[in-house]
Amino acid sequence: MNYNQTLLEKALYYLKKGLSIIPVKKDKKPLIPWKEYQDRKASEEEVRQWFEKYDIEGIAVVTGKISNLAILDTEKGANLNLVSIPKTPLVRTGGGGYHFFFQYPEHILLKNYTKFLPLMDIRAEGGYAILPPSLHLSGHRYEWEVSLDDAPLAEMPQSLIDQLTSAKPLKNSKRSKNITNIKKGLSEGQRNEGAAHYVGLLLRRTPEIEWEEKTWPALQAWNSENTPPLDEHELRSVFDSISL
Repeated sequence: MNYNQTLLEKALYYLKKGLSIIPVKKDKKPLIPWKEYQDRKASEEEVRQWFEKYDIEGIAVVTGKISNLAILDTEKGANLNLVSIPKTPLVRTGGGGYHFFFQYPEHILLKNYTKFLPLMDIRAEGGYAILPPSLHLSGHRYEWEVSLDDAPLAEMPQSLIDQLTSAKPLKNSKRSKNITNIKKGLSEGQRNEGAAHYVGLLLRRTPEIEWEEKTWPALQAWNSENTPPLDEHELRSVFDSISL
């Protein structure tokens, strides 16, 4: 069985598990406009059409309410003693980190959090994460250590939610104050320049191979706080102009 056929079978399996999925390239960038799949799940027919139309190198799950899913994303070297993690589905990433799968918490709106603890992110509303058996640029595959069949999704620990809601801003410098103000969201007329500054900050903090998977969702989450938000195509143009 070839890799594409294996991916298709896994994609249909994830779909039956209730996940909203999208196809991605090897660099983790979506192969399709994916915003609508934050609100609706693809049909089996759509998924099969993707595999007929595109050269698909990976699949990803859209996190948030649509998939009842929040993911703790820890990079290689992260101190897992900083968080209390119950048994829950777990993926070892191609980069040597982990994705811990949790039920999306019902009582709060959970977005994407970047580096809320050293080498740790949260993927929730407006985010996505790569699924096994997708191939990482390192040449390693994403692999289940605890599959969706091995354990149910655990509830996100309250201690972890508390850490997210109390995440500290950057240190108190003039530059940090400007970034902190940008992170609060901007009004019309300030958004493009603010987006450019914020993209630059995020890119400096994230390895290039993770820009699409981590930085883009973080920028979308920031944009949702603007009044009004930038059009997503315009936001993407800012992101692409700086990341290229």
